[in-house]
Amino acid sequence: MKILENVNPKDLKNFDIEQLRSLCVEIRENIVDAVINCGGHLSSSLGAVEIITALHHVFDFPKDKLIFDVGHQAYAHKLITGRVDGFCDKLRKLDGIGAFLKRSESEYDTFTTGHAGVSVSSALGLARARDLSGDDYEVVAVVGDSSLANGMAFEAMNDSGTRSTKHILVLNDNDMSISKAVGAISSRLTHLRQNRAYKKFKNTFKKTHPKRGEDFKFFKKVKDGIKYMFSTGVLFEEFGYKYIGPIDGHDLKALIEALKIAKNETKPVILHAVTKKGKGCIEAEKNPDIYHGIAPMYYEKAQNITYSHCLGSKLSAMCDSGKRLVGVCAGMPDGTGLKEFSKKHPDSFFDVGIAEEHAITMASGIARGGLKPYVAIYSTFMQRAVDSIIHDVVLQDLPVTICIDRAGIVGEDGETHQGIFDVALTSVIPNIAILSPASIEQFEKMLDWSYDYGHPLIIRYPRGTVDNAQFTNFDFGKWDSFGESGVTIVASGASMVNECLRARELLKNHGIDAKVVNASTLKPIDERLLVDIANTFVFVVEDNLAKGGLGSIVREFYSTKDIKTRVVSIAIDDVFVTQGKIGELQDRYGVSSDKIAEKILKYSQNNQI
Repeated sequence: MKILENVNPKDLKNFDIEQLRSLCVEIRENIVDAVINCGGHLSSSLGAVEIITALHHVFDFPKDKLIFDVGHQAYAHKLITGRVDGFCDKLRKLDGIGAFLKRSESEYDTFTTGHAGVSVSSALGLARARDLSGDDYEVVAVVGDSSLANGMAFEAMNDSGTRSTKHILVLNDNDMSISKAVGAISSRLTHLRQNRAYKKFKNTFKKTHPKRGEDFKFFKKVKDGIKYMFSTGVLFEEFGYKYIGPIDGHDLKALIEALKIAKNETKPVILHAVTKKGKGCIEAEKNPDIYHGIAPMYYEKAQNITYSHCLGSKLSAMCDSGKRLVGVCAGMPDGTGLKEFSKKHPDSFFDVGIAEEHAITMASGIARGGLKPYVAIYSTFMQRAVDSIIHDVVLQDLPVTICIDRAGIVGEDGETHQGIFDVALTSVIPNIAILSPASIEQFEKMLDWSYDYGHPLIIRYPRGTVDNAQFTNFDFGKWDSFGESGVTIVASGASMVNECLRARELLKNHGIDAKVVNASTLKPIDERLLVDIANTFVFVVEDNLAKGGLGSIVREFYSTKDIKTRVVSIAIDDVFVTQGKIGELQDRYGVSSDKIAEKILKYSQNNQI
């Protein structure tokens, strides 16, 4: 009989080890089936199955509070907490089960998450609120080794050391981020994972030395000194944490025993569990980076080059030609397209780990040193580095080029990952230029041009392969257009240009001519062209927030120049964009070709055009 179909989280407290092991097998089967059908985070979720199962066995959730860093490893948690029905069919689908943790989805999801490094801070905050309120519950956070190296996590641990507040951090150590983990913290954890000598010494010491008295105190000091020689666990103990581990993160019995010890502690605890990313799926174990997050198996692989891949190949070609440039990413060489660049030009590539603020500020130092840095970063993660962009790059007018990947509507990863904020966040910054290509060829020309541009620059581009052959030229500060002018549709970004070109054809069927303008330079805008189209009805289309987007910029221009022009913004309203396929989301939020044409037709039917 299937366990998951009938299990209640409370039931796990009464399961024996064999029942828990059987449950883990079933959980893995469901995870693989769901990812094959819906896509998702395979390797990370498979690696955390035993940790999550053991946590539900030992603790009393949701009375106790469980937080996941990022949440990409939490599929087992979703299955255990009543989301089996539809999991294999609705994971990451429109109106389905979320890719990450959502408070709105389940009372077991204590904290909405999707970005790295937040778990220690939120856990500490919850624990402090508990103590101040006189409540009685445990606070547990599951954090990955690469997330632990995030600056925010260290800020939280440093704060924790100022006033001891009981909470438990389960360190899920698989020596991986999305790609191979990097940095000194990863190296020290590797040293600790591999250190068997200290364990052997400690066991021998316990058997052969006195357990009380002055001799005991002396020999304990000797043991503690040797512990410092052998162990990096003292790093955590200096922050005020009781360190337990490392233990096998797939050994349920060892996990349960360690969690019970942690639960009975009165001070903060770090439980170091060593896991294998992709555990239980041979292909995912062999290629944990490739299988970290994958598309549904039935998706056809794109034949055209993506913008991400274009970035890597173009920077490689520029480097080959003798240009003195550097590529930088924050833990995502695969996703940003820089992996091949890193192989061809390892000395000119820096993966700083999940540390976006550091990536930007380090790049400003590189620029100050006379080289040309290109920082590749997802739009949703760029949000974390806005202060670094303002203070360290733009204020000093340093020639850092920030390549914002996954701009606009991204798709199935949901609210935490949509790239709809970067225009509003960055367009208000003085002395920064913002470009948005409509085609791969135009993107390549922007990259060529950018090398000699001596000021801060953003190039934002979409996920995938959207490529509009009508727009391939690039002239900084100049917009180009396609079609005859009845109404004018100003479009920002490859995806929206594509939708507007389709909308143009739909409008033609209704006798409405439209000119599509590719706003390839969002800052500065093409003021001359805007003056030329001022006598038409102007629709500005973008898959960003309407507030602070290109539509706002265009309206402000006309207002400042006291030009009376009808401007309608077709963009995303004041909402967070949920999960679903990109086309579904474009339609839901009013920026698909059908919805664009529909809106323009309404104005025409009301004799406003």
